[in-house]
Amino acid sequence: MLRTLLQREFVFQRLTDEKDFVHALQSLKEENILIVDESKLIPSNSATEKFEFLSSLLIPFLESYYIICQQLAGRGNEVLPDCKKLSLECQAYIESAIVEGALSDYRCLSLDIVNNCITFLVSQSALSKVHDSSQVALLPSHTKLMNILLDLEIFLSSFTSRVNQSNRLSVPTAKL
Repeated sequence: MLRTLLQREFVFQRLTDEKDFVHALQSLKEENILIVDESKLIPSNSATEKFEFLSSLLIPFLESYYIICQQLAGRGNEVLPDCKKLSLECQAYIESAIVEGALSDYRCLSLDIVNNCITFLVSQSALSKVHDSSQVALLPSHTKLMNILLDLEIFLSSFTSRVNQSNRLSVPTAKL
């Protein structure tokens, strides 16, 4: 799931999931972050700080994606502007979330993150390109946006509860 969400942010090679997992597990063992005891994974005492550092690198990406998907899902079937204008609108959503206190990391405003999120949404068919007169516009797929939001909630449970308390769009509890 994370691989799909972050495919534009990080370079992944296809068909290497198992090999990547084994390599990541081995790296975590070598760094004394995880202890493998028979079929159990046990976090070491030093793991907390290291996991907090690693999560601090990923969280701005995921929170930005969540805010953008939430705002686009809230717009219903409205035809959206082209990617460039939509990127600026999405930055405004994120800025608003920072001002309201729902977000606190200014890295979320990165235009690279916003553009990559929009590209990801197009690649997942959550946004479809349509030709509106002489320009290309985007049409949201509410169902796909909601499914992406639900997937993001797995990784952002404390963030999403804080955002949803800020009178933003709440996400249904079942996948569509």
